[in-house]
Amino acid sequence: MQKFTLLLLFTLACSGLFAQLSGKLTDAEGSPLPFASIYIKGSTNGTTSNVNGEYSLSLGPGTYDVIFQYIGYEPKTIRVIMTREPQKLDVSLKESAIELSEFVVRSNAEDPAYPIIRAAIKKREFYRDQVEEYRCDAYVKGNIGFAQTPKKIMGQEIGNMGGVLDSTGKGIIYLSESRSTLFFRQPDQYREEMIYSKVAGNDQGFGFNRAQDMDFSPYDPYSNLGRRIVSPIADNAFFYYKYKLIGTIKDDQGQVINKIQVIPKRSEDPVYRGYIYIVDQDWAVQSVDFMLLQSAIKQPGLDSLWIKQLFFPVPNVEDVWRTFSINIRFKAGALGFKLVGSFTSVLSNYDIKPTLDKKFFGKEVFIVKEGANDQSQAFWDTLRPIPLTAEEARDYVKKDSLQTIWKSKPYKDSIDRKNNKFTLMKLLTGYNYNRSFYREYFSVGSPIGTIQYNTVQGYNAALKLGYNKDYDEYNMKWYRLNGELSYGFSEKELRVWGSYLRQMEGNRRTQISLSGGRRVVQFNAGEPITPIVNSVYSLLARHNYMKLYDKVSARLGFGRELANGIRMNTALEWANRSSLENTTDQSWYQRDDPNRRAFTPNQPAAAPRNFDQSRALTFDLNFSFRPGQKYYVYPGRKYAAENKSPEFFLNYRLGAGDVNYQLLSVAIEEDELPLGAWGFSQFRVQAGTFLQRRELEFMDFMHFNGNQTILGDQERYMNSFLLLPYYDYSTDRSFFQAHWQHHFEGAILDWIPLVKKLGWKLVLSGHLLQVEQMKNYLELAAGIENVGFGVFRLFRFDMAVSRQAGGKWNVGPVFGISL
Repeated sequence: MQKFTLLLLFTLACSGLFAQLSGKLTDAEGSPLPFASIYIKGSTNGTTSNVNGEYSLSLGPGTYDVIFQYIGYEPKTIRVIMTREPQKLDVSLKESAIELSEFVVRSNAEDPAYPIIRAAIKKREFYRDQVEEYRCDAYVKGNIGFAQTPKKIMGQEIGNMGGVLDSTGKGIIYLSESRSTLFFRQPDQYREEMIYSKVAGNDQGFGFNRAQDMDFSPYDPYSNLGRRIVSPIADNAFFYYKYKLIGTIKDDQGQVINKIQVIPKRSEDPVYRGYIYIVDQDWAVQSVDFMLLQSAIKQPGLDSLWIKQLFFPVPNVEDVWRTFSINIRFKAGALGFKLVGSFTSVLSNYDIKPTLDKKFFGKEVFIVKEGANDQSQAFWDTLRPIPLTAEEARDYVKKDSLQTIWKSKPYKDSIDRKNNKFTLMKLLTGYNYNRSFYREYFSVGSPIGTIQYNTVQGYNAALKLGYNKDYDEYNMKWYRLNGELSYGFSEKELRVWGSYLRQMEGNRRTQISLSGGRRVVQFNAGEPITPIVNSVYSLLARHNYMKLYDKVSARLGFGRELANGIRMNTALEWANRSSLENTTDQSWYQRDDPNRRAFTPNQPAAAPRNFDQSRALTFDLNFSFRPGQKYYVYPGRKYAAENKSPEFFLNYRLGAGDVNYQLLSVAIEEDELPLGAWGFSQFRVQAGTFLQRRELEFMDFMHFNGNQTILGDQERYMNSFLLLPYYDYSTDRSFFQAHWQHHFEGAILDWIPLVKKLGWKLVLSGHLLQVEQMKNYLELAAGIENVGFGVFRLFRFDMAVSRQAGGKWNVGPVFGISL
């Protein structure tokens, strides 16, 4: 309470020292100029206008030269004498006078823009690297709203979404502001401390506004905006862009600014279109006004994206330009919904020579301070540099009122009553019963939806029960109870299995698990073929690829992050494993043909011997390590940030009881290795050996995820093979496997007429498997991903070729789906 009182007194004292200079920026016709820049001459203190051209700037008593600037318009400097009383100042800007008189462009001559761009390219790295480190204040406002909504989706009424939508189907779904301190050190170290945060309708939430995510720079050769977009002043820019000098203008300092239009050579390339403004002779970027179309960014559902950015010179430092403001707007839509969004960042009060300790930049790149979301609306009225629009002000008031309703037990109970109603459709999809106020959720899976077929059980179905309990709204502390009753109609066996999983806290994700019961499981615990795919192949083609055994087990597991980037998972399991035989040869394939293809035995052909029963006590110890793993830290929890380093794995297994073996393996995995506009690569490499193998059964072998069907799972391609027989290479000796994929992200296919309109992406892959005492298995594939329509681009088609043991070559297609 004492801290709150001091903060309140400090806020009131400061509010008496400053007054608001506010007004509206318009063009000569009176139309508002959104996201214009307003800053104090000779300082890095300023703001931007909102979408309606309205601005507000807090100033203490004194005389100021205020610069009003908008891309493409003549800047205006107005001297303002401030007292402790607020002042209103509306400003009209006129379009910049474009001067072209000194240029004579012949039909066969190079446009004058080209030598300017070449000069800017030569200075690109200079301006990118000229500031070793800096500190600044950052304000970010995000606004996402529905511009259009359908009346129904999949037969369900949309309604007003709990009061968010108005009668026309429009409304703001996300509105948030944040105030942070941003630190940077070359080449790419960030630390951001969010001091204040406000989210409409959630006084306990923190916005996902991060100033470092908006640190877009044309001085970087590529910007990652879902796809790596080539800068107009990158070293290879002339391969992607054409340029046209529109003319020159003068800024408030009398400097000549070249306005250059950037034009894509190919509309499907990862390139901008729009304008870049370059300071003459200095060749620094003064501002950009870019646009990205869906054909260039290739993000399903995203229609278009705009970027406006203004740089300004840091006072008293020669030739140092830093970002003052950046605005990113977008349009998106799917299934009748149309979204519009805007994120605006204002960076001010730069210190380009801060005194920072060498260890200041650590693993925590984004930190939300305790109590950051405790400030009142009155406090924010004195803090925000960009005034709220009338719609935003109403949204805060409305959602602050709605929040009380949304959190109330009567409201949550009313929503639950509606969602908990039983319908006939739930016979197929399963039934959920929620008690949202208590954060309790029950589920009953539909036995009809689980009907499968295999040659061991015949037709089989399962009744799955679940109970989830959350202890906090951030989903950091919880437990999950799951149970399953399954029955095989041909073998006439009932099996029961259950599990308990508990997460105790959110910082280190400490988890404990307990499971046990009786189940039918595959010899390869990685489940290389799904029950539904096996059902289809067994019934329609008489291929029973899935090989099963009976397992009665009890398992205790524990997992925890030991240190930043290092996680340990360990488990102790006792299991009684028993063999199973086929109990049916039923299928729909050649039903009446006495010479029809026979099903194979349930025991894998590659197994060295048949087994009847085996009891095993196994201990697993697994470590994962990502060097330099960075984190976003919130009160009571943290999340892993995107990281540029690969992840390493160390796995150890000890088997005892009727078995006696030790298995050790190491692996390295890279999720995304960028190669500029040529897309990105992924790879995974694993090597291992059995340190001891005195006694083990076939399910204890090292198995590899193969595929003998034409169906694949895109999510598993980095740890599986497209054409490898399921168990032919299973081993109890040393092994090595490597997987590689390169996603061209539109490169190459975008250069082919007509094909480029489809939005497909080329992907190449290679897979290698080495097993002691067997010849190497090699697999190469070329594929097309991002296949589909609209936002439903879930499909991938590969044509693969493999060389198996004995020199046999195999060629086949694989159709993948990503859900």
